[in-house]
Amino acid sequence: MILKGVAYAEKVIELDPTNLDVFATLTIVYENMEDEKKLKEVCERIINLNDDGTLQIILLKAQAYLELGKKDEAFEFVNKAIKLNPYDPFPYLMKGLLFNKLDMPDRAEECFNEAFRLNPEILSSIEKLN
Repeated sequence: MILKGVAYAEKVIELDPTNLDVFATLTIVYENMEDEKKLKEVCERIINLNDDGTLQIILLKAQAYLELGKKDEAFEFVNKAIKLNPYDPFPYLMKGLLFNKLDMPDRAEECFNEAFRLNPEILSSIEKLN
């Protein structure tokens, strides 16, 4: 079923190469499948997408850079998102996730706390996902 879903996702991207939601989904699927080659391919495609300045593309590129081991570029994009959207909790969540991936829990916690301070309801939303 997963392979069939991936095939449909690739077809969607073929029809709409700017569909960020599908790109984000593919990164999650390939990461969970532990398919490093496909994950790298998708991340490269994300990085090459036109940056229209929206929060979604900026954060997706940050995630893609981190997956490729390019942490400086990842933080560059997440910091850009924070600068453009200082009152939005999602860039802080992403920055916390980046720090988590780099095994820096204290820095991650600072970012998560800022996200929760900006929107306390995010915590309940995240708990529902688990």
